Amino acid sequence: LKLHIALVKNYCRDTFPDAVLNLRKLDLFGLYKEVVARGGYAMRNGINWKGQIFPGMKNFTAKHNMTGVGNSLKKHYAAFLFAYERAHQEDVELEICGYCGGGEGVC
Repeated sequence: LKLHIALVKNYCRDTFPDAVLNLRKLDLFGLYKEVVARGGYAMRNGINWKGQIFPGMKNFTAKHNMTGVGNSLKKHYAAFLFAYERAHQEDVELEICGYCGGGEGVC
């Protein structure tokens, strides 16, 4: 809810992200939730965007045939959500390492 309110305040209807992924409007909440659960955007190169992030979003379908979905998700996150994440570091899970799955957020 906090994310939704912040996004609505920052964008009016004319400028709110109109991105589409897999024939559906981009699930910004799902994208944000999945990324911060894996250490946030700082872990971007250690996150499997297609295999870990995409399946947790409403845009995902098991039979999708999209190419470049990982790069699209990373680009959309940087454009629409990274500034919000930086302002709300309390959302970022640092207990789990995005690379190895171990504790303390680092290998």
